[in-house]
Amino acid sequence: MLITVNEKKRRLDVPLPLTTPKGKVRVKRRNIFHEYGLPHSTKRNNFAANNYIEWQIGYDLLSSRDDLREKTTLPEIQFLSDKGKEKTFYELSEYLYYFSRWRMITKSDIRRELTILDGYKPFQLLDKHERCQISRSHPVQENINGMEFLSMAIKYPQLVYQVNQYEVIAEVTVREKQLAVGVQPMLYFCIPIHEVRPQSPLHQLIGRTAETKEVGYFRLDEGNFQSILRVIRVFGMLSESHRDDMKKILTTTLRSLRR
Repeated sequence: MLITVNEKKRRLDVPLPLTTPKGKVRVKRRNIFHEYGLPHSTKRNNFAANNYIEWQIGYDLLSSRDDLREKTTLPEIQFLSDKGKEKTFYELSEYLYYFSRWRMITKSDIRRELTILDGYKPFQLLDKHERCQISRSHPVQENINGMEFLSMAIKYPQLVYQVNQYEVIAEVTVREKQLAVGVQPMLYFCIPIHEVRPQSPLHQLIGRTAETKEVGYFRLDEGNFQSILRVIRVFGMLSESHRDDMKKILTTTLRSLRR
């Protein structure tokens, strides 16, 4: 679904599916932010105050996609990714574009972020940072079902960044790469359920189950638009590839403001 753009009030309403436990947007539950979030079936269980949205937020789409106009409001804005593929603005880059066009994010803001990203050395990025490496505990002998095992715990680093004052956070989880050597930091945008608006203001989420294919909305406006730049900076810290993509998105946005 496309975002809803309100030019007059300079705000965006981002649709978030509430019934996709295996999708990039999932409803989970935990009582405090440092607990491990557990899946929450919104079709069987009521929404509760300890629910939150775990959103693996994106920032681009391949320009060749057949469903491009169903996904992004900016199919005409394109850039070359770090891997040389032609990409289109989507999600995070979309939001950056609108708030920049509305002059809420200024050219100076964008240049500052470019300077900061340029200053990161390769060893400072999270996929190579010494504090973000996967580790394994010392083996301990255990007898399980009559067989002797060496038991170890694998520790996957997780970083939490508080994006603004009201519990919205960016989580970075470091995992092994699926099809290559090395680690891969992944960023999740986490939104408490009370910040998600139902389709109808008379049909609040907490205390009921989700309707079939129900969608909620997260609003970006003058109160929280600066979170866009914070998440872009975190993305730019993940790896050299992410940093280069963020720089190209910022540069493309800056160029569009000169037209």
